[in-house]
Amino acid sequence: LIPLCCKARETEMPNGIIEDVKSLEIIAQIDYDFSKFQNAEVSHFSVVTRTEIIDEMVSAYLKEQPEGTVINLGSGLDTRCIRLDNGKMRWIDIDLPEAIEMRENFFHEHERLRFVRKSVLDYSWMKETPREEVLLIAEGLLMYFEEREVKDLLRRLCVEFRNSEIVLETLDPIVARNTRRHDSISKIDSKVELKWGIKSATEVASWHPRLQFVDEVYLLDRHRDRLRPWLRLSAKIPRIRKIARISRYRIA
Repeated sequence: LIPLCCKARETEMPNGIIEDVKSLEIIAQIDYDFSKFQNAEVSHFSVVTRTEIIDEMVSAYLKEQPEGTVINLGSGLDTRCIRLDNGKMRWIDIDLPEAIEMRENFFHEHERLRFVRKSVLDYSWMKETPREEVLLIAEGLLMYFEEREVKDLLRRLCVEFRNSEIVLETLDPIVARNTRRHDSISKIDSKVELKWGIKSATEVASWHPRLQFVDEVYLLDRHRDRLRPWLRLSAKIPRIRKIARISRYRIA
């Protein structure tokens, strides 16, 4: 719900970073007090900026492979399958059964859009998808897992998939250690904890010999005019600049 709220609000802004009309439609139909996230400026910036960056990466993949397959891990209520639909691609959303049940209120499966009702950590889902020349996305997901779970998942992807790409959102451990100070997660009633962070995305590539680091984009390199002065100044510090990133990897 937090990413949904951020994308909907950004869409309502003049000259917004992204345009996500579907998120506006969904949020209007959900009975929830979204006002609690109204002042979550850092979360808002992070969500819309990561959305912009991942949209660019997915669009680049689909330009090269218009009929390619995108597998969205932990899809939640993400709307990218609609926003970037080129009429040819195949899209697979994977999430827990209860999350997919909610998703079905707003999205409908068809020959090019399919839902898999399983935990990302239930590796049997890999037998239900293409495993050659696909693009896998893990956005707003891995930071909620233990490091051993993240390592095991990525290693398993490297075993099962071939000639594919992975787009990951990763955070610095500083963020993971301060969940209680998070400007949006701290506002929800259920106990949610950020568990995993990593200082350098290149380290992930060392986890499996077939995993190759391609490149990364730091969120704080974008739209600095939207940042509060203290964060704009902090972004000049190398570690802070890299505190949140979108990284691309290739599975050989």
